[in-house]
Order: sequence, then structure tokens, then C-alpha cells
Amino acid sequence: MMNTKKLFSVFAFLAIIVLSLSVVSALSLGSTSNDLTESQSSTTLTLTNTNTTDMQNVTFSISSIISGSNQVIFNTPAAISNLAASGTSPVTVSYSSIIGDFDFGRYDTTLTATGTSSSATQTITFQKGFCESGEVGGNLSIKDINIDNTGTGDEDEWFLLDDLEIEVEVENDGDIDIDEIIIELGLFNSDGENIIDDLDFENDDEEKIDAGDIEESGEDDELTERFIFRVPADLEDENYKLTVKAYSDDLGESVECTDTASELDTNDIYKTIDVEREDDEGKFIAFEDNKLSVEEATCGEEITLDTTIFNIGDEDQDRVRVNLRNTKLGLDMTEEITSDLDKGDDSDVTFTFTVPNDAEDGTHLLVLTAEYDYKKSSGAYRESSDEEKRIPLKVIGCGTPSTPTEGRIATIAATLESDAVAGRELIVKSEITNIAGSTRSFVVDATGYDSWATLESISQRLITLSSGNSREVTFTFLPNRDATAEQKTFVISAQSGEVVETREVAVTLESPATGFSSLFAGGNTLIWTIGIINIVLIILIIIVAVSLARR
Repeated sequence: MMNTKKLFSVFAFLAIIVLSLSVVSALSLGSTSNDLTESQSSTTLTLTNTNTTDMQNVTFSISSIISGSNQVIFNTPAAISNLAASGTSPVTVSYSSIIGDFDFGRYDTTLTATGTSSSATQTITFQKGFCESGEVGGNLSIKDINIDNTGTGDEDEWFLLDDLEIEVEVENDGDIDIDEIIIELGLFNSDGENIIDDLDFENDDEEKIDAGDIEESGEDDELTERFIFRVPADLEDENYKLTVKAYSDDLGESVECTDTASELDTNDIYKTIDVEREDDEGKFIAFEDNKLSVEEATCGEEITLDTTIFNIGDEDQDRVRVNLRNTKLGLDMTEEITSDLDKGDDSDVTFTFTVPNDAEDGTHLLVLTAEYDYKKSSGAYRESSDEEKRIPLKVIGCGTPSTPTEGRIATIAATLESDAVAGRELIVKSEITNIAGSTRSFVVDATGYDSWATLESISQRLITLSSGNSREVTFTFLPNRDATAEQKTFVISAQSGEVVETREVAVTLESPATGFSSLFAGGNTLIWTIGIINIVLIILIIIVAVSLARR
């Protein structure tokens, strides 16, 4: 009895194997030879009958690709009435129309072949490339793309504030010269938007470089350009599609354009870039857009430093304290951001300080740091920046003035550019000439006017002159209204380091005119002219009236 049961089990097992073999698909569809694009509307696959018998009436089905209001409508391949055993047949897949404007990227649908108790499927991809009209022309090709990340990340993983250089090599494979080659980068976000403009480019042409002309295939049939940029602190952390194209601005992008390369690993049209936030706690806060109110400063001058604080970390911050320090300038300042600084947020901070009178000439580094991870219960910050942001400030003209010991370094000329009248604006134009043997920086100032006038402005306090060169500096004073009508003096000085040149200027000041004459002096000539004309007319009218009365 047991032997019979065992024998039955063996037959049952063999029957299952036979049934399993019978449902194995006898059809297969070979991979696509080309994906579909705007300029490549059809592709060919190979259908194979792997069965040992002929297969009758093989039919096909394929769905449209739909993305929002955009659509690719396909032609359904014709049915195959008979496919011989172990035979093959080409199957052409094509689209009849593209409706709308697809975003850059890949879009898939499925082609299904159905025969007797058998079917096969294959993915069909429509690619929306970077070239406006798809790849056209066939002469240009992108030979090489090299991505060099000198920051924290690598070629396909970028961290905020990473510095990158992308080198693109373009080749002319054709037998004609191609002029006015443009090489352009693209970076598309998950919404299909090209956000390449958001990157901080160092090269002048930014994401689009005019690479020049390229000769026909031969010795000079290649050119290379480099894109240099920084990943901005406020870029969203997500996956992006990096792409590149090269086209002829002379022929037109719709005539000659290429946008595929083997280094673009996703079907040769783009490379996936993962932008990450900083996960190192000591690097959560970054300083960007640091701007000083002046490039060069002198003693007693008020300076403003503007900076933007970015949270580039992967944690929100309730509170951030920003510190500005420089020992030699006596700076130890803080500003607190008390509103939330969440991931990706930024806040502007301004420091205002005065250069001390005893500051040394030279370049001083202003040091910015940040404290964060604020604990409310203790009122303390538990984290601080690992790295300092250093901003150079050049200080000149702060030495003690002295008489030059090795000859003069500058000449100062002065001319009066307006009337010298008490209570009215007085303008004096000076010309500073560097007569030293090397380039010098001068601090220009005026003194000795306090008793009779106020200095309203100096057109330029800090000037740098190469040897033999001159610069005009305009002084605007407002003499006191009660200043006496006599000769007044003041001193123009030009100081370089510890050496100062001076020029005394004499001005003969006049009192404001009074009575009848003051009206003319005050700029009312037109009013008085009209008044005199009116008086003359009145006199004439009176004379005419008297003459008529006598008649």
C-alpha cells in the first residue's frame, strides 16, 4: 500500500512539473534598440517564438504615456498571423503624436505581445531631452564629462556650499565646420524645473558658455570648457537631474544639437545628483553674502558688516547667537537670532563698529562664529561652529602724522568752485598728485575750518594712486551765517602711513547782502526783473492816461 502511495506521489510531482513547463511563456520581446525622443519617433524590437510549434495570431497592445496634460499617443503594431517555431519577427513601435510639452526626463509605458497561452512584455521609454527639438544634426557629440567636487561630497552627492568644477569636452564628428558652439548645463528638480540659475557660478558665462568654433573631424575637432560653481546654502535637499547640451548658435539649436553622453548614466541623458544637508553638528551654520560698507577704512571711521546666516544642517534651531571678534580692533560683539532658524532658513545680521584711533595699518581679519542648539532650561548654547568665517578689513592712514624725512610724497592743489558767501554752500576742488616713487594710498581730510564753517562732505576720503597719477577730491562747506567778512583759511591734508602732506587754502568770505541788493544776491534776479518791468508798465499807463485827460 505504501509503495502505491509513493508511486502516486512521484507521478503527481512529475505532473506538476509538466504543467509548470506548459505555462512558461513561449514569447520573448528583445530590448529596444533606441528609446523614443522628439526626433526619434520609432524603434524596433525583436519578437521570438521560443516554442517548438508555430504560434498563431500574435497581437499587441500599448498604452499612451500621460503626464498631467501632456500625452504621447502610440500606433499599435500590426498583429502577426503566424510566427514559426523558434522564429523571430521585427516589431516596430512608433508614436503618432506628442501633445503638450513634457518636462525634461524619462517616461515609460509597456508593450505587450499576446499569443496562444503566452505573452511577453517590454518597457518603452520616451525621453524628453535637453535639446529644444531633440538631438538633431548628427555632427556634434559630447565626448567626455568630468565632475570634480572639492567640497565635502563627491561627483553625484553634493552638500550645501560644496565647490564643483564640471569639465565638458565636445567633438565634431562631421565633415563640415561648426561655428558658434554653445555648451550649456541644466539642473532639473523633482518638479521638472531647471534651477541651474540658483547655483553660484564663478565663471562669467555661468551655465551657458560660448565655446567658439570647431573644425570638421580631424586634428582640431574638439574643444573643452569648464563650469565652476558653489552649491548655494539655500538649495533644497532632494534628487536632481544634471544634464548638458552642445549646439550651434550659428546654425540654430533646432538644426544642430546634442544632449547625450555615456557619463550621463540614466539612458545617457542625465546624471542623478543627490543634494544633502550637513549632518556634522559643527557645520550646521554657514555665513554667506558677507559685505563690508568700505573696502578700506581709517581711524575713527564707522564700518558696517552685513552677513546672512544659513541653517544648512539637518536640524531646526530655536535660537542662534552670532559673534564678531578681532582683538586688535577691540571687537567682541554679539547678535542673537531669537526667532526660529529651521532647516533651510536664513537671517540677515548687521554689525556696526568704529575703527579705533590707535588701530594699526594693515589687514585685520574680522572673525565670525555662531553658537546654537539652545537649551531653554539652562539658557545655554550647546554647540558652536567648528570653523571660523574670516573677513579681511584693510586699515590705512592710522599712523601718527609726521613730516616726511625722505622728500615729499604728494602735491595738493586747490581751486574755489563757488562764491564764498556766509550762509551759502562753499565748494572747493582739490587735486592730489602722488609724487612718490611707488603706488600709495592716501587718507584725505580737512581741518582748521571749525570756527567759521561746517564740513558737509568730502567726495572721496580714501584714494590709491600710482606714482605720477592724480585724483580730484571735492570739499563742500557751509560757512556760518554770522561768519565775519574776511579771509578765512583751512588745511587740506593727504596722509599715507605716517607721512602727511598739507596745503593751506585761503578763502575771502563775503557777508550776505542785505536790503535791495540782497534780493539780487540771493538768486532773485528774475523776480526783480519782472518787478521792474511791471513798474515801467505802470508808469507808461499813467503817462498815457494823463495825456488823454488833457485832450
